[in-house]
Amino acid sequence: MKILIVHGSTVYDYVGGSEVQLNIIAKYLRSCSHVMVFCTTEYMKERPELESFDNFKVYRNNIVDDRYSLPIWQIKFLDKIIRIEKPDIIFARDQRVIYSLYSISKRTNIPFVYQLPCQFETSFFSFNPRNLLNNFLKNRIRIINAFLCSITLKKLSNILTVSKDDAHAIYNKYKIPAQTIYNMHRLPDESCIMKSKHKLRIVWINNFKALKRPEMFMEVAEHFTNNNKLEFVMAGKISDNLFGQSIKEKLEESSNIDYLGFISPEECLKQIYKASVYVLTSTHEGFSNTCIQAWFSKVPVISTIDKDGVIKKNNIGIVVSNTQDLIKAVQTLIDGPEKILEIGRRARIYAIKNHSIDKNGKLYEQYFKKLI
Repeated sequence: MKILIVHGSTVYDYVGGSEVQLNIIAKYLRSCSHVMVFCTTEYMKERPELESFDNFKVYRNNIVDDRYSLPIWQIKFLDKIIRIEKPDIIFARDQRVIYSLYSISKRTNIPFVYQLPCQFETSFFSFNPRNLLNNFLKNRIRIINAFLCSITLKKLSNILTVSKDDAHAIYNKYKIPAQTIYNMHRLPDESCIMKSKHKLRIVWINNFKALKRPEMFMEVAEHFTNNNKLEFVMAGKISDNLFGQSIKEKLEESSNIDYLGFISPEECLKQIYKASVYVLTSTHEGFSNTCIQAWFSKVPVISTIDKDGVIKKNNIGIVVSNTQDLIKAVQTLIDGPEKILEIGRRARIYAIKNHSIDKNGKLYEQYFKKLI
């Protein structure tokens, strides 16, 4: 079968959690002799309309600025790609295209599958009056798209989620059943896992956004400034906006954080292999890629989010709600290094059982095959 993957961007243009997962899904399905094609909806004026990466076709929207265009123009762009490729399945994780792809699917009878990458982003449907004068057209289009998305979601028959919590949320709100397939990663060989014998390495890796709350991790690092047995490491892309500028200033002032800058997925994995503890401080997430990689690497996770309650149920980390809780959690683990080893052992067992590519990749293949 041929599957067209539609998303805002691809891992070949932007390294984000959803992009990484879509790439893993595409590579698995291709290994099962299926044809995978990527299509981006974000406006990329300077990039070619069609390129090839890792032997995948990657179509880009370099015609229609999606911030200002009505859905009819998005439909024309996507319709063109679908006529060229003639896919058996359309698969998207981008809620901005729900209306457009639903319309195309209804007309062409090509099954459309939407997967919620994390909890439904209610901010997508909000309207901030303060931005009205500066971004009148942008906000107007945003509201139209949000309205169309909200009414279309209720009509979808093929919805996937990355957690059972999200599936329950969709059912409670719309009475629509959704199937859950957890995010997945490759199992690293235990020989790759290299922990320092001299220092405990506390790691935070994410794109620096307000919802990721990197400042929480910075406060914790500052609290332990005088503890020379700890290393605090941060990595990720910092945007050139006001939030990004404030983060850069804090990093420059900090004497206790090793900031590695923006790193590749491969380097990210190497940093996790060396970690003693991984920290997640987001306000909301899907099943975080870095948490799954940490569990595979025998690394306990301290997190402000506990999707499906897996951290508490499986005792593979510590769930916190604020900075003070986070400081206490770090202290608890550094006071008992044997706890880190025991939690890490359980974490790897949990990850192998729930987040392996061989198991979860098959679930995607089975789901798509049923639709055609």
